[in-house]
Amino acid sequence: MLRETQNRSTAEIATERQGTVPVTMRAIVQRTNRKLAADGYRRLKQSRGRPWKYLDRDVGKWFLVDGSRNRVERTHVDPEKFAKELGVLRPWEKVRD
Repeated sequence: MLRETQNRSTAEIATERQGTVPVTMRAIVQRTNRKLAADGYRRLKQSRGRPWKYLDRDVGKWFLVDGSRNRVERTHVDPEKFAKELGVLRPWEKVRD
């Protein structure tokens, strides 16, 4: 029994106890950007600031930028769903704000 516990990871133990492990939005964005950087110069960005309020309407709160071409690649991105598509958010992890 003790040996089985030593071989299991902390995430597995936490999942068994709580069902989910909380992850911050900042951590999800960082994981996503690291994964995208490995594929090329792409980044997940958040629109912000009062003068740029029109950005929320045009590209959404989160959008994907292709830095090598200097253009918006994808608009209205849901970071949690996008992270699951990329495989950087595990099934037992839940985003908390």
